[in-house]
Amino acid sequence: MDIIFVTKRTFTKVREDAPQTYVGVWKSAGGFIRHELLPDGRYLKQRGRRPAVSGRYNVEGDRIAYESDEGRTYEGVFAEGALRQADMLFYKVD
Repeated sequence: MDIIFVTKRTFTKVREDAPQTYVGVWKSAGGFIRHELLPDGRYLKQRGRRPAVSGRYNVEGDRIAYESDEGRTYEGVFAEGALRQADMLFYKVD
């Protein structure tokens, strides 16, 4: 009998060729949700005044994948100057 081990996707660093234009603060249209993409591959996510969730992210092309420190994963796409995650749009704050 073969044994197959399945592991979850993890991120250890941002790829060297990841566009640095994605690094910074991204806010939802209403400003309630905030994503801060740090240059070291870490992120902070905050909803309103609740404490931030943190984790790692990885950018490949126009796609971004997140893994929270609690093990939750989600993805997004950069398009037309915005970050789309599920049915939400985030815009970079200068």
